[in-house]
Amino acid sequence: MTTHLKLGEDPHPEQPSRIVRIWKTLVEKEYTKKMLWLPIRTVRREEALLVHTEDHWDKVQAIQCKKSLGIEPGCQPEFFT
Repeated sequence: MTTHLKLGEDPHPEQPSRIVRIWKTLVEKEYTKKMLWLPIRTVRREEALLVHTEDHWDKVQAIQCKKSLGIEPGCQPEFFT
């Protein structure tokens, strides 16, 4: 999330500086010592659709296949299923 890029007038609420401030506060208050660290994994489509629209999911899918000169033909990352 700290590398999130805001494009144009995108009203996305998560901004890198906000995430960094939250993390620093958690560390300063020593809450991170009490956290249960869970292994990360790729989100499944049905999980993402609990909080995001299908249109948003489709846009993220398209971005994953994008290269500097366009969309890579045949790109189908395994985590889109």
